Amino acid sequence: MPGNPPPLLLNILTRLHPRSGPPVRLERLWLSANGASLLGSVAVANLAYEKRVHCRFTVDNWQTVGEVAAAYASAILETDDDRFVFAITLSDMVDLEHKSLILCLRYRVRGLEFWDNNDGSNFRVKFRRAPEPATPRGAIEEG
Repeated sequence: MPGNPPPLLLNILTRLHPRSGPPVRLERLWLSANGASLLGSVAVANLAYEKRVHCRFTVDNWQTVGEVAAAYASAILETDDDRFVFAITLSDMVDLEHKSLILCLRYRVRGLEFWDNNDGSNFRVKFRRAPEPATPRGAIEEG
């Protein structure tokens, strides 16, 4: 549609953990189908039934901070871990094309707290606009 900006694409500037390992680890990040949210999946060690998983994020180098709770999604049968998912609403943020979204994960269980902060580097996501689709040669534009 004319006048709509092209969708945001993301570039994750990090390494993701292997499928088993620390008590909490980011599995993957992706954009929602409409591009309005950044979604993530998190694997956590199944240390107790009751657990809390949060994603903490910033777009201004921790001057301001947002946090969203992750919700239980499923058990991961291969590792006996649990999978949680979270969503960060991007439409509330201004001019993401020129910023990095930085995030880390917190897992609280049985009075313990674990973090996945990408070995102290945090997870960084850069956004860019998708290129405009090319107009086929010979196409007639109506005006």
